[in-house]
Amino acid sequence: MGSSHYFSIYLLKPSYNASSALRDDHDLVPNVTADRLPPGASLYLSEKIPIQVWWKEYFGIDRDLKQAFKGALVFVPASERIFAFSFGRAYHSLKNASYEPDFGLRVTLNLVDANKIKNTDIVEPANARRRRTQVPVLSDLTIFDFDHDSSVLKNLAGKAKAAHEHLVRNVSGQDSLRISSDVEASNLPMLCEELLTHYQSNDYENVFPGIRAISRVKDPSLIEQLEEKLVLGLRGTDPALLLGVPDFVDYARPVQIRYRGAGGKFVRDDVALELYYEYLYTRNVSPESIELEDLQRHKIELVDEDMRPGDRHSIRKALIYDTHLEGESAGYHLLEDVWYRVERDYMQMLETDIGEMFQDTDLPPYTHDHKDEKDYNSKMEEEHSGALCLDGEDISPAGATQVEPCDFLCVEGSEGDGEPDVTFVHVKRSTRSSGLSHLFSQGTGAMELLLSESDSVERLEALVANREERLGGVRLAERLGDRTVRVVFAVVTNKDPRRTWRNLPLFSRINLRRAKRQFQLMGVPVAIGYIRNETSGA
Repeated sequence: MGSSHYFSIYLLKPSYNASSALRDDHDLVPNVTADRLPPGASLYLSEKIPIQVWWKEYFGIDRDLKQAFKGALVFVPASERIFAFSFGRAYHSLKNASYEPDFGLRVTLNLVDANKIKNTDIVEPANARRRRTQVPVLSDLTIFDFDHDSSVLKNLAGKAKAAHEHLVRNVSGQDSLRISSDVEASNLPMLCEELLTHYQSNDYENVFPGIRAISRVKDPSLIEQLEEKLVLGLRGTDPALLLGVPDFVDYARPVQIRYRGAGGKFVRDDVALELYYEYLYTRNVSPESIELEDLQRHKIELVDEDMRPGDRHSIRKALIYDTHLEGESAGYHLLEDVWYRVERDYMQMLETDIGEMFQDTDLPPYTHDHKDEKDYNSKMEEEHSGALCLDGEDISPAGATQVEPCDFLCVEGSEGDGEPDVTFVHVKRSTRSSGLSHLFSQGTGAMELLLSESDSVERLEALVANREERLGGVRLAERLGDRTVRVVFAVVTNKDPRRTWRNLPLFSRINLRRAKRQFQLMGVPVAIGYIRNETSGA
Protein backbone atom coordinates (compact mmCIF):
# COMPACT_ATOMS: atom_id res chain seq x y z
CA MET A 1 0.00 0.00 0.00
CA GLY A 2 1.45 3.38 -1.06
CA SER A 3 1.62 6.59 0.90
CA SER A 4 -1.74 8.12 1.79
CA HIS A 5 -2.78 11.59 0.65
CA TYR A 6 -5.60 13.83 1.84
CA PHE A 7 -8.16 14.94 -0.74
CA SER A 8 -10.98 17.47 -0.57
CA ILE A 9 -13.62 16.61 -3.19
CA TYR A 10 -16.72 18.45 -4.41
CA LEU A 11 -19.41 17.02 -6.68
CA LEU A 12 -20.61 19.56 -9.22
CA LYS A 13 -24.32 19.78 -9.92
CA PRO A 14 -25.29 18.27 -13.30
CA SER A 15 -25.79 21.68 -14.92
CA TYR A 16 -22.22 22.84 -14.19
CA ASN A 17 -18.86 22.16 -15.81
CA ALA A 18 -15.29 23.21 -15.00
CA SER A 19 -15.58 26.71 -16.42
CA SER A 20 -19.13 27.56 -15.33
CA ALA A 21 -18.46 26.37 -11.76
CA LEU A 22 -15.81 29.04 -11.21
CA ARG A 23 -16.58 32.47 -9.82
CA ASP A 24 -16.51 35.26 -12.35
CA ASP A 25 -13.71 37.00 -10.46
CA HIS A 26 -11.49 33.93 -9.99
CA ASP A 27 -7.78 34.37 -10.62
CA LEU A 28 -6.86 30.75 -11.40
CA VAL A 29 -4.63 29.90 -14.34
CA PRO A 30 -6.73 27.63 -16.62
CA ASN A 31 -5.82 24.38 -18.34
CA VAL A 32 -2.37 23.91 -16.85
CA THR A 33 -0.62 20.90 -18.35
CA ALA A 34 0.48 18.01 -16.12
CA ASP A 35 1.95 14.60 -16.98
CA ARG A 36 -0.34 12.48 -14.81
CA LEU A 37 -3.76 14.08 -15.14
CA PRO A 38 -6.53 11.50 -15.71
CA PRO A 39 -8.13 11.46 -19.18
CA GLY A 40 -10.53 14.38 -19.66
CA ALA A 41 -9.39 16.11 -16.46
CA SER A 42 -8.48 19.81 -16.35
CA LEU A 43 -6.24 21.65 -13.87
CA TYR A 44 -6.64 25.26 -12.72
CA LEU A 45 -3.72 26.65 -10.73
CA SER A 46 -3.68 29.36 -8.10
CA GLU A 47 -0.48 31.41 -8.26
CA LYS A 48 -1.00 34.45 -6.10
CA ILE A 49 1.66 37.17 -6.06
CA PRO A 50 3.76 36.94 -2.88
CA ILE A 51 3.12 39.74 -0.39
CA GLN A 52 4.95 40.85 2.73
CA VAL A 53 3.56 39.62 6.04
CA TRP A 54 1.89 42.44 7.94
CA TRP A 55 4.17 42.18 10.96
CA LYS A 56 7.30 42.96 8.85
CA GLU A 57 6.39 46.66 8.73
CA TYR A 58 4.87 46.57 12.22
CA PHE A 59 8.21 45.62 13.78
CA GLY A 60 10.40 47.26 11.12
CA ILE A 61 12.07 43.99 10.09
CA ASP A 62 14.83 44.52 7.51
CA ARG A 63 14.30 41.27 5.63
CA ASP A 64 12.23 40.00 2.74
CA LEU A 65 9.28 38.18 4.35
CA LYS A 66 7.02 37.58 1.39
CA GLN A 67 4.59 34.69 1.43
CA ALA A 68 2.27 33.25 -1.19
CA PHE A 69 -0.61 30.81 -1.11
CA LYS A 70 -0.56 28.03 -3.68
CA GLY A 71 -3.52 25.93 -4.65
CA ALA A 72 -5.29 24.13 -7.46
CA LEU A 73 -8.61 22.79 -8.65
CA VAL A 74 -8.60 19.58 -10.65
CA PHE A 75 -11.86 18.74 -12.45
CA VAL A 76 -12.30 15.00 -13.06
CA PRO A 77 -15.17 13.63 -15.16
CA ALA A 78 -16.69 10.30 -14.09
CA SER A 79 -20.06 8.60 -14.70
CA GLU A 80 -21.35 11.67 -16.58
CA ARG A 81 -20.67 13.91 -13.55
CA ILE A 82 -17.75 16.20 -12.74
CA PHE A 83 -15.81 16.12 -9.49
CA ALA A 84 -13.64 19.01 -8.29
CA PHE A 85 -10.52 18.13 -6.27
CA SER A 86 -9.41 21.15 -4.25
CA PHE A 87 -5.85 21.73 -3.03
CA GLY A 88 -4.90 24.61 -0.76
CA ARG A 89 -7.57 27.31 -0.62
CA ALA A 90 -8.54 27.09 -4.28
CA TYR A 91 -12.07 25.98 -3.31
CA HIS A 92 -12.84 29.67 -2.71
CA SER A 93 -12.93 30.03 -6.49
CA LEU A 94 -15.96 27.73 -6.79
CA LYS A 95 -19.42 29.23 -6.92
CA ASN A 96 -21.44 28.23 -3.86
CA ALA A 97 -24.31 27.17 -6.07
CA SER A 98 -22.16 24.97 -8.31
CA TYR A 99 -21.75 21.91 -6.07
CA GLU A 100 -24.03 19.49 -4.25
CA PRO A 101 -24.41 20.83 -0.69
CA ASP A 102 -24.63 17.46 1.05
CA PHE A 103 -22.25 15.34 -1.03
CA GLY A 104 -19.57 15.03 1.66
CA LEU A 105 -21.95 14.21 4.49
CA ARG A 106 -23.97 11.57 2.60
CA VAL A 107 -20.86 9.74 1.42
CA THR A 108 -19.35 9.92 4.91
CA LEU A 109 -22.48 8.44 6.49
CA ASN A 110 -22.29 5.51 4.06
CA LEU A 111 -18.53 4.91 4.42
CA VAL A 112 -17.80 5.56 8.09
CA ASP A 113 -17.64 2.83 10.72
CA ALA A 114 -20.51 3.68 13.11
CA ASN A 115 -18.35 2.73 16.10
CA LYS A 116 -15.27 4.71 15.03
CA ILE A 117 -16.46 8.33 14.96
CA LYS A 118 -14.16 11.05 16.26
CA ASN A 119 -15.85 14.37 15.42
CA THR A 120 -19.30 15.85 14.80
CA ASP A 121 -20.40 19.35 13.78
CA ILE A 122 -24.01 20.08 14.67
CA VAL A 123 -26.30 23.04 14.00
CA GLU A 124 -29.40 23.78 16.05
CA PRO A 125 -31.63 25.68 13.58
CA ALA A 126 -33.76 27.22 16.34
CA ASN A 127 -30.92 29.55 17.35
CA ALA A 128 -28.29 28.82 14.66
CA ARG A 129 -25.97 27.56 17.40
CA ARG A 130 -23.06 25.47 16.15
CA ARG A 131 -21.41 22.80 18.22
CA ARG A 132 -18.27 20.84 17.43
CA THR A 133 -17.62 17.76 19.55
CA GLN A 134 -14.40 15.76 19.44
CA VAL A 135 -13.40 12.71 21.46
CA PRO A 136 -9.91 11.28 22.02
CA VAL A 137 -11.05 7.70 21.47
CA LEU A 138 -13.07 6.52 18.47
CA SER A 139 -16.68 6.15 19.63
CA ASP A 140 -20.25 5.64 18.45
CA LEU A 141 -22.69 8.50 17.83
CA THR A 142 -24.37 8.28 21.25
CA ILE A 143 -21.27 9.82 22.87
CA PHE A 144 -21.76 13.01 20.83
CA ASP A 145 -25.15 13.97 22.33
CA PHE A 146 -26.85 14.41 18.96
CA ASP A 147 -30.59 15.09 19.12
CA HIS A 148 -31.93 14.45 15.62
CA ASP A 149 -35.30 16.00 16.53
CA SER A 150 -33.88 19.49 17.05
CA SER A 151 -30.47 19.45 15.35
CA VAL A 152 -29.01 19.07 11.88
CA LEU A 153 -25.82 17.07 11.46
CA LYS A 154 -23.47 19.13 9.29
CA ASN A 155 -20.22 17.20 9.49
CA LEU A 156 -19.03 13.84 10.73
CA ALA A 157 -15.52 12.37 10.78
CA GLY A 158 -14.16 8.94 11.55
CA LYS A 159 -12.54 5.76 10.28
CA ALA A 160 -13.92 4.09 7.18
CA LYS A 161 -15.48 0.64 7.44
CA ALA A 162 -13.09 -2.25 6.82
CA ALA A 163 -14.97 -3.06 3.60
CA HIS A 164 -13.99 0.35 2.18
CA GLU A 165 -10.36 0.52 3.29
CA HIS A 166 -9.25 -0.25 -0.28
CA LEU A 167 -10.91 3.05 -1.18
CA VAL A 168 -10.38 5.37 1.81
CA ARG A 169 -9.00 5.19 5.35
CA ASN A 170 -10.33 8.28 7.10
CA VAL A 171 -13.44 10.11 5.98
CA SER A 172 -15.29 13.31 6.85
CA GLY A 173 -17.49 15.76 5.05
CA GLN A 174 -20.31 18.18 4.63
CA ASP A 175 -20.30 20.09 1.29
CA SER A 176 -16.99 18.56 0.32
CA LEU A 177 -15.78 15.07 1.10
CA ARG A 178 -12.41 14.86 2.85
CA ILE A 179 -10.67 11.52 2.65
CA SER A 180 -7.26 9.97 3.05
CA SER A 181 -6.43 7.51 0.30
CA ASP A 182 -3.41 6.02 -1.47
CA VAL A 183 -5.17 6.10 -4.86
CA GLU A 184 -2.93 6.92 -7.86
CA ALA A 185 -3.76 9.94 -10.00
CA SER A 186 -4.66 7.70 -12.94
CA ASN A 187 -7.31 5.97 -10.79
CA LEU A 188 -9.13 9.11 -9.65
CA PRO A 189 -12.03 8.51 -12.09
CA MET A 190 -12.51 5.03 -10.56
CA LEU A 191 -12.50 6.60 -7.10
CA CYS A 192 -15.10 9.15 -8.21
CA GLU A 193 -17.37 6.46 -9.64
CA GLU A 194 -17.38 4.60 -6.33
CA LEU A 195 -17.98 7.79 -4.37
CA LEU A 196 -20.92 8.67 -6.61
CA THR A 197 -22.44 5.25 -5.90
CA HIS A 198 -22.19 5.90 -2.17
CA TYR A 199 -23.64 9.40 -2.58
CA GLN A 200 -26.71 7.96 -4.30
CA SER A 201 -27.20 5.23 -1.68
CA ASN A 202 -29.52 5.42 1.34
CA ASP A 203 -27.81 2.54 3.17
CA TYR A 204 -26.80 4.90 5.98
CA GLU A 205 -30.44 5.05 7.11
CA ASN A 206 -30.12 1.45 8.36
CA VAL A 207 -26.98 2.25 10.35
CA PHE A 208 -28.04 5.70 11.61
CA PRO A 209 -31.85 5.55 11.82
CA GLY A 210 -33.41 8.97 12.27
CA ILE A 211 -30.14 10.84 11.83
CA ARG A 212 -31.62 12.82 8.98
CA ALA A 213 -35.26 12.83 10.07
CA ILE A 214 -35.41 16.37 8.78
CA SER A 215 -35.26 15.65 5.06
CA ARG A 216 -33.85 17.80 2.29
CA VAL A 217 -36.31 19.28 -0.24
CA LYS A 218 -35.40 18.28 -3.80
CA ASP A 219 -38.58 18.98 -5.79
CA PRO A 220 -37.73 21.99 -8.06
CA SER A 221 -41.31 23.29 -8.10
CA LEU A 222 -41.49 23.16 -4.31
CA ILE A 223 -38.12 24.90 -3.98
CA GLU A 224 -39.38 27.62 -6.33
CA GLN A 225 -42.38 28.25 -4.06
CA LEU A 226 -40.17 28.39 -0.99
CA GLU A 227 -37.74 30.79 -2.65
CA GLU A 228 -40.63 33.08 -3.58
CA LYS A 229 -41.63 33.01 0.09
CA LEU A 230 -38.04 33.81 1.05
CA VAL A 231 -37.86 36.86 -1.22
CA LEU A 232 -41.19 38.16 0.08
CA GLY A 233 -39.94 37.64 3.62
CA LEU A 234 -36.80 39.66 2.93
CA ARG A 235 -38.75 42.47 1.31
CA GLY A 236 -41.12 42.56 4.27
CA THR A 237 -38.36 42.15 6.90
CA ASP A 238 -39.94 38.96 8.24
CA PRO A 239 -38.75 38.54 11.86
CA ALA A 240 -38.34 34.79 11.26
CA LEU A 241 -35.31 35.56 9.05
CA LEU A 242 -31.78 35.46 10.44
CA LEU A 243 -28.32 35.95 8.95
CA GLY A 244 -25.25 34.09 10.20
CA VAL A 245 -21.85 32.86 9.03
CA PRO A 246 -22.57 29.38 7.64
CA ASP A 247 -19.44 27.79 9.11
CA PHE A 248 -17.29 27.74 12.21
CA VAL A 249 -15.34 30.95 12.75
CA ASP A 250 -11.98 31.10 14.52
CA TYR A 251 -12.64 34.04 16.83
CA ALA A 252 -9.18 33.64 18.36
CA ARG A 253 -8.01 35.58 15.29
CA PRO A 254 -9.07 39.12 14.37
CA VAL A 255 -12.20 38.83 12.23
CA GLN A 256 -14.35 41.47 10.58
CA ILE A 257 -17.19 41.08 8.11
CA ARG A 258 -17.18 42.81 4.75
CA TYR A 259 -20.55 43.10 3.04
CA ARG A 260 -20.10 43.23 -0.71
CA GLY A 261 -21.80 42.65 -4.04
CA ALA A 262 -23.75 45.91 -4.28
CA GLY A 263 -20.64 48.09 -4.50
CA GLY A 264 -18.84 50.21 -1.98
CA LYS A 265 -16.89 49.35 1.17
CA PHE A 266 -18.92 48.28 4.18
CA VAL A 267 -17.09 46.50 7.01
CA ARG A 268 -18.58 45.68 10.39
CA ASP A 269 -17.70 43.55 13.41
CA ASP A 270 -20.70 41.26 13.16
CA VAL A 271 -23.09 39.42 10.87
CA ALA A 272 -26.74 40.43 11.13
CA LEU A 273 -29.66 40.90 8.76
CA GLU A 274 -30.03 44.46 10.03
CA LEU A 275 -26.44 45.18 8.97
CA TYR A 276 -27.12 43.72 5.51
CA TYR A 277 -30.11 46.04 5.16
CA GLU A 278 -27.95 48.93 6.37
CA TYR A 279 -25.37 48.07 3.70
CA LEU A 280 -28.07 48.08 1.02
CA TYR A 281 -29.32 51.48 2.15
CA THR A 282 -25.79 52.93 1.88
CA ARG A 283 -25.86 51.82 -1.76
CA ASN A 284 -29.33 53.32 -2.32
CA VAL A 285 -30.83 49.85 -2.64
CA SER A 286 -34.17 49.23 -0.95
CA PRO A 287 -34.78 45.78 0.60
CA GLU A 288 -38.18 45.92 -1.09
CA SER A 289 -36.41 45.57 -4.45
CA ILE A 290 -34.46 42.41 -3.54
CA GLU A 291 -34.53 39.60 -6.09
CA LEU A 292 -33.32 36.02 -5.70
CA GLU A 293 -30.30 36.72 -7.91
CA ASP A 294 -29.22 39.49 -5.53
CA LEU A 295 -28.95 37.00 -2.68
CA GLN A 296 -26.47 34.97 -4.69
CA ARG A 297 -24.52 38.03 -5.85
CA HIS A 298 -24.35 39.77 -2.48
CA LYS A 299 -21.76 38.33 -0.11
CA ILE A 300 -20.37 38.37 3.37
CA GLU A 301 -16.61 37.95 3.49
CA LEU A 302 -14.43 37.34 6.52
CA VAL A 303 -11.40 39.64 6.50
CA ASP A 304 -8.48 40.04 8.87
CA GLU A 305 -7.11 43.29 10.32
CA ASP A 306 -5.24 43.98 7.05
CA MET A 307 -8.48 43.43 5.11
CA ARG A 308 -7.09 40.27 3.55
CA PRO A 309 -10.03 38.09 2.50
CA GLY A 310 -10.82 34.71 3.99
CA ASP A 311 -13.96 32.63 3.63
CA ARG A 312 -16.66 34.19 1.48
CA HIS A 313 -20.34 33.21 1.50
CA SER A 314 -23.34 34.40 -0.46
CA ILE A 315 -26.12 36.08 1.49
CA ARG A 316 -28.32 33.29 0.26
CA LYS A 317 -26.14 30.66 1.95
CA ALA A 318 -25.95 32.73 5.14
CA LEU A 319 -29.73 33.09 5.52
CA ILE A 320 -31.71 31.07 8.06
CA TYR A 321 -35.48 30.94 7.66
CA ASP A 322 -38.35 29.07 9.25
CA THR A 323 -41.60 29.06 7.25
CA HIS A 324 -44.53 27.08 5.91
CA LEU A 325 -46.63 27.01 2.75
CA GLU A 326 -50.32 27.84 2.72
CA GLY A 327 -52.48 24.74 2.93
CA GLU A 328 -49.63 22.44 4.03
CA SER A 329 -49.09 20.93 7.46
CA ALA A 330 -45.39 20.28 6.85
CA GLY A 331 -42.81 22.78 8.06
CA TYR A 332 -39.81 24.10 6.11
CA HIS A 333 -36.46 25.44 7.21
CA LEU A 334 -33.71 27.09 5.17
CA LEU A 335 -30.16 26.50 6.37
CA GLU A 336 -27.00 27.05 4.31
CA ASP A 337 -28.91 27.33 1.01
CA VAL A 338 -30.66 24.01 1.58
CA TRP A 339 -34.37 23.68 2.28
CA TYR A 340 -35.39 21.07 4.85
CA ARG A 341 -38.84 19.62 5.34
CA VAL A 342 -40.32 18.18 8.51
CA GLU A 343 -42.90 15.65 7.39
CA ARG A 344 -46.60 15.74 8.20
CA ASP A 345 -46.60 12.66 10.48
CA TYR A 346 -43.88 14.12 12.63
CA MET A 347 -45.57 17.52 12.66
CA GLN A 348 -48.86 15.95 13.76
CA MET A 349 -47.11 14.01 16.52
CA LEU A 350 -45.34 17.18 17.57
CA GLU A 351 -48.52 19.23 17.62
CA THR A 352 -50.39 16.59 19.61
CA ASP A 353 -47.55 16.38 22.12
CA ILE A 354 -47.28 20.13 22.79
CA GLY A 355 -50.89 21.15 22.11
CA GLU A 356 -52.01 20.28 25.63
CA MET A 357 -49.29 22.52 27.11
CA PHE A 358 -50.99 25.75 26.01
CA GLN A 359 -53.08 27.46 28.67
CA ASP A 360 -54.55 30.90 29.34
CA THR A 361 -52.05 32.66 31.60
CA ASP A 362 -54.45 35.32 32.96
CA LEU A 363 -51.41 37.59 33.12
CA PRO A 364 -51.84 41.34 32.53
CA PRO A 365 -51.00 42.70 29.05
CA TYR A 366 -47.67 44.19 28.11
CA THR A 367 -48.33 47.90 27.48
CA HIS A 368 -46.55 51.15 26.69
CA ASP A 369 -46.16 51.61 30.44
CA HIS A 370 -43.59 48.79 30.42
CA LYS A 371 -40.08 49.82 29.38
CA ASP A 372 -38.88 46.25 28.90
CA GLU A 373 -39.34 42.69 30.21
CA LYS A 374 -37.61 43.50 33.51
CA ASP A 375 -39.96 46.42 34.08
CA TYR A 376 -42.96 44.15 33.36
CA ASN A 377 -41.69 41.62 35.91
CA SER A 378 -41.07 44.34 38.51
CA LYS A 379 -44.57 45.75 38.08
CA MET A 380 -45.98 42.25 38.56
CA GLU A 381 -44.60 42.36 42.12
CA GLU A 382 -45.75 45.95 42.66
CA GLU A 383 -49.31 45.28 41.54
CA HIS A 384 -49.91 41.66 42.65
CA SER A 385 -49.53 40.57 46.27
CA GLY A 386 -48.55 36.99 45.41
CA ALA A 387 -45.81 37.84 42.88
CA LEU A 388 -42.08 38.11 43.61
CA CYS A 389 -39.81 39.52 40.89
CA LEU A 390 -36.62 37.45 40.56
CA ASP A 391 -35.51 38.76 37.17
CA GLY A 392 -31.72 39.13 37.14
CA GLU A 393 -31.21 37.23 40.40
CA ASP A 394 -28.80 34.32 40.75
CA ILE A 395 -29.24 30.84 42.30
CA SER A 396 -26.13 29.23 40.84
CA PRO A 397 -23.62 27.58 43.19
CA ALA A 398 -20.54 29.63 44.09
CA GLY A 399 -18.20 30.08 41.12
CA ALA A 400 -20.76 28.94 38.53
CA THR A 401 -22.34 30.96 35.72
CA GLN A 402 -25.38 33.02 36.72
CA VAL A 403 -28.73 31.25 36.57
CA GLU A 404 -32.04 33.03 37.15
CA PRO A 405 -34.62 31.00 39.09
CA CYS A 406 -37.36 32.60 36.95
CA ASP A 407 -38.56 36.06 35.98
CA PHE A 408 -41.14 36.13 38.74
CA LEU A 409 -42.50 33.67 41.26
CA CYS A 410 -46.26 33.55 41.62
CA VAL A 411 -48.04 32.18 44.72
CA GLU A 412 -51.83 31.98 44.42
CA GLY A 413 -54.25 30.96 47.15
CA SER A 414 -53.57 30.58 50.86
CA GLU A 415 -53.18 27.82 53.38
CA GLY A 416 -56.82 28.30 54.41
CA ASP A 417 -57.96 27.62 50.83
CA GLY A 418 -55.83 24.51 50.57
CA GLU A 419 -52.36 24.16 49.15
CA PRO A 420 -51.35 27.38 47.32
CA ASP A 421 -50.17 27.11 43.73
CA VAL A 422 -46.47 27.94 43.28
CA THR A 423 -45.48 28.87 39.75
CA PHE A 424 -42.07 29.77 38.34
CA VAL A 425 -42.87 32.09 35.44
CA HIS A 426 -40.36 32.74 32.63
CA VAL A 427 -41.21 35.66 30.33
CA LYS A 428 -39.99 36.37 26.79
CA ARG A 429 -41.06 39.23 24.52
CA SER A 430 -40.46 37.37 21.27
CA THR A 431 -41.72 34.53 19.11
CA ARG A 432 -38.41 34.23 17.25
CA SER A 433 -36.69 30.87 17.42
CA SER A 434 -33.53 32.21 19.05
CA GLY A 435 -35.43 33.98 21.84
CA LEU A 436 -37.72 31.05 22.55
CA SER A 437 -34.79 28.63 22.55
CA HIS A 438 -33.21 30.73 25.32
CA LEU A 439 -36.52 30.86 27.19
CA PHE A 440 -36.99 27.07 27.24
CA SER A 441 -33.34 26.47 28.09
CA GLN A 442 -33.50 29.00 30.94
CA GLY A 443 -36.58 27.34 32.42
CA THR A 444 -35.31 23.76 32.28
CA GLY A 445 -31.82 24.70 33.48
CA ALA A 446 -33.11 26.64 36.49
CA MET A 447 -35.44 23.88 37.63
CA GLU A 448 -32.77 21.18 37.19
CA LEU A 449 -30.51 23.25 39.45
CA LEU A 450 -33.18 23.75 42.11
CA LEU A 451 -33.92 20.03 42.21
CA SER A 452 -30.31 18.89 42.33
CA GLU A 453 -28.38 21.57 44.26
CA SER A 454 -29.26 22.34 47.88
CA ASP A 455 -27.10 25.47 47.64
CA SER A 456 -29.37 26.79 44.89
CA VAL A 457 -32.47 26.24 47.03
CA GLU A 458 -30.82 28.08 49.92
CA ARG A 459 -29.97 30.97 47.60
CA LEU A 460 -33.59 31.10 46.40
CA GLU A 461 -34.89 31.17 49.97
CA ALA A 462 -32.44 33.97 50.79
CA LEU A 463 -33.72 35.98 47.83
CA VAL A 464 -37.31 35.86 49.10
CA ALA A 465 -36.54 35.98 52.84
CA ASN A 466 -37.53 39.65 53.21
CA ARG A 467 -40.74 39.10 51.25
CA GLU A 468 -42.08 36.03 53.06
CA GLU A 469 -45.52 37.61 53.48
CA ARG A 470 -45.98 37.22 49.71
CA LEU A 471 -45.40 33.46 49.98
CA GLY A 472 -48.52 32.88 52.09
CA GLY A 473 -46.69 30.48 54.40
CA VAL A 474 -45.26 28.42 51.54
CA ARG A 475 -41.92 26.72 52.24
CA LEU A 476 -40.16 26.62 48.90
CA ALA A 477 -37.62 23.93 49.86
CA GLU A 478 -40.43 21.54 50.81
CA ARG A 479 -42.49 22.33 47.72
CA LEU A 480 -39.49 21.74 45.46
CA GLY A 481 -38.64 18.51 47.25
CA ASP A 482 -42.22 17.30 46.86
CA ARG A 483 -42.35 18.48 43.22
CA THR A 484 -45.51 20.45 44.04
CA VAL A 485 -44.50 23.45 41.95
CA ARG A 486 -44.97 24.16 38.27
CA VAL A 487 -43.30 26.17 35.50
CA VAL A 488 -45.00 28.46 32.99
CA PHE A 489 -43.43 29.96 29.89
CA ALA A 490 -45.16 33.28 29.16
CA VAL A 491 -44.61 34.67 25.66
CA VAL A 492 -45.39 38.33 24.97
CA THR A 493 -46.92 38.64 21.50
CA ASN A 494 -49.63 40.38 19.51
CA LYS A 495 -50.48 37.11 17.78
CA ASP A 496 -53.86 35.46 18.32
CA PRO A 497 -53.51 33.21 21.42
CA ARG A 498 -56.14 30.86 20.02
CA ARG A 499 -53.57 29.75 17.46
CA THR A 500 -51.59 28.16 20.33
CA TRP A 501 -48.66 26.19 18.84
CA ARG A 502 -49.19 27.72 15.38
CA ASN A 503 -47.67 30.97 16.65
CA LEU A 504 -44.32 29.28 17.27
CA PRO A 505 -41.61 28.68 14.66
CA LEU A 506 -41.05 25.07 13.69
CA PHE A 507 -37.87 24.45 15.66
CA SER A 508 -39.29 26.27 18.67
CA ARG A 509 -42.07 23.68 18.73
CA ILE A 510 -39.44 20.95 18.59
CA ASN A 511 -37.49 22.57 21.43
CA LEU A 512 -40.67 23.00 23.45
CA ARG A 513 -41.37 19.30 23.11
CA ARG A 514 -37.85 18.52 24.28
CA ALA A 515 -38.34 20.85 27.28
CA LYS A 516 -41.61 19.07 28.10
CA ARG A 517 -39.82 15.72 28.16
CA GLN A 518 -37.16 17.13 30.49
CA PHE A 519 -39.82 18.43 32.88
CA GLN A 520 -41.58 15.07 32.78
CA LEU A 521 -38.34 13.40 33.87
CA MET A 522 -38.06 15.94 36.70
CA GLY A 523 -41.68 15.32 37.73
CA VAL A 524 -42.59 19.01 37.41
CA PRO A 525 -45.69 20.19 35.47
CA VAL A 526 -44.99 22.73 32.72
CA ALA A 527 -47.25 24.92 30.59
CA ILE A 528 -46.98 27.72 28.06
CA GLY A 529 -49.23 30.67 27.34
CA TYR A 530 -49.33 34.17 25.90
CA ILE A 531 -49.24 37.69 27.29
CA ARG A 532 -51.06 40.15 25.05
CA ASN A 533 -48.68 42.72 23.57
CA GLU A 534 -50.48 46.05 23.31
CA THR A 535 -47.46 47.88 21.91
CA SER A 536 -45.88 46.27 18.86
CA GLY A 537 -43.44 43.48 18.06
CA ALA A 538 -43.61 39.70 18.07
